[in-house]
Amino acid sequence: MVGVLIVVLLAVSAPAAGGVKPPRRPFVATNGLFARAKLGAYCVTYERDGRGVGVCTAAAAPDQPPKPRIRVEPGDRFTMLFRHRQGLHDRPTRLHASLGRIEDGNLETLSAHVKAHRVRGHPRKWRARAPSEAPQANVLELFETFPAGDASYFVGLRQA
Repeated sequence: MVGVLIVVLLAVSAPAAGGVKPPRRPFVATNGLFARAKLGAYCVTYERDGRGVGVCTAAAAPDQPPKPRIRVEPGDRFTMLFRHRQGLHDRPTRLHASLGRIEDGNLETLSAHVKAHRVRGHPRKWRARAPSEAPQANVLELFETFPAGDASYFVGLRQA
């Protein structure tokens, strides 16, 4: 029965699920430039009329770095601002960031983990520093976990 439920959740579209909407895309800033991240795969749950409603979508990684692209060099600080969607418990509890390179439509992870931390006093603002692999990277991958689900995002990068 559990397997059937998962299939049903994957097949339900947002309008059929009572207007369930995806998480809002975060802003990522560095060196005075910012970009809104491209939404990848996500799963969210809402409560509607006392009943839980959930939607999951699968999305492939982009085949080219999303635009606009922000400039990045080793040691640069990234600031990520996660925005709130009304009715969704979406305050990030964990964030995994990594640098990758998209070439010929294939995504290769260069830095499997970029340490990110929440900014004290700002529950939706996170920061990280670009590692030494930054010059080879052309995409920042983000995966956030929040009480109502999780989501992945992509931000295009360019060298100085």
